[in-house]
Amino acid sequence: MKGFFLKNIGLKALAVIFAAALWFFVGAQSSSEVGFLVPLVLKDIPANMEISGLPPGEIEVRVSGPGRTITNLSPSSVIAEIDLSGVKEGHNVFKLSGQNIITPMGVEVVKLRPGSVDIKMEALGKAVIPLRARLRGEPAAGFKVAAVSVSPRTVMVLGAARALKEHDVIFTKPVDISGLDSTKKFVVDIGAAASEFRSISADKATVRVSIIRAK
Repeated sequence: MKGFFLKNIGLKALAVIFAAALWFFVGAQSSSEVGFLVPLVLKDIPANMEISGLPPGEIEVRVSGPGRTITNLSPSSVIAEIDLSGVKEGHNVFKLSGQNIITPMGVEVVKLRPGSVDIKMEALGKAVIPLRARLRGEPAAGFKVAAVSVSPRTVMVLGAARALKEHDVIFTKPVDISGLDSTKKFVVDIGAAASEFRSISADKATVRVSIIRAK
């Protein structure tokens, strides 16, 4: 019996190695599927356009490929993107397909959700808007506010036309004058939310509050 196992041992070892390699190869080539939530990347936004409203932040992507490849696949290996270089003002509907998804070699997209994305675009505009100080609190007893000045007096903003029409004035962050009994200067942030405009010519302002005795 012992001689039987030792006979042609080299060929038998080679057969075992071949069988293991074949099993490994077949296992690696068998197809598997997996699904990910992938961030949606919006690229090549025209310089004269602004996105109005927020499109979906993520796309559900299901992919298939060789078993070992899918097992080692991570969400960061799959990218969903939409090219906005040809968008027009108003609603733009983009039908999603495998062409919108970047995957590693050998991995194919089998399902996407949602199947389309609606992106609203607005033309950008410029406007010069007056800057005003917003005061909080009251001066000390027996004193009052005589005058308030702001520098700069106006700011240049770049943003969607809708946002520009909604602002005939921009206020600073609140300036606390509680208990003030003399004239004082403050350096404060400008209150406009950064998300409202593409850019604003200043992010801080100097506010001078003149305090005098009340008669």
